[in-house]
Amino acid sequence: MVSLQHFRCSAPTEAATSCTLRRPPRTKVAATQAVYAETKTAVTALTEGSRQEAGPNLRVTLISPGFAHTEGIGKSGSPEIAAAMLAQGDAIAMPPSAIAHAIAFAIEQPDRVDIGEIVVRPTAQG
Repeated sequence: MVSLQHFRCSAPTEAATSCTLRRPPRTKVAATQAVYAETKTAVTALTEGSRQEAGPNLRVTLISPGFAHTEGIGKSGSPEIAAAMLAQGDAIAMPPSAIAHAIAFAIEQPDRVDIGEIVVRPTAQG
């Protein structure tokens, strides 16, 4: 891991994970999502470690977006899974601008205020 001593400044840092692992129990992972879950868990741990190492001169925010309309919807898995994801996206996905607004909210805070984590998801997402 790169030491944060080279990145100390007053600019905020954002990292993105997913709200998939936030459903109780947090450790429940579908067999087909193991690698995805591992990467998102790693981002969460790295973000928290970075926040603690950074001290008062660097704000670190973890953004956990829910289902959003992105280019990645329907690009992986079997054709059946891809079709189901596209249909679910059409039914409940939020616009990417919702995530952008959450990031802007974190950045707009006063210098001595750190928004540690934001979970933003469609109201219809279970």
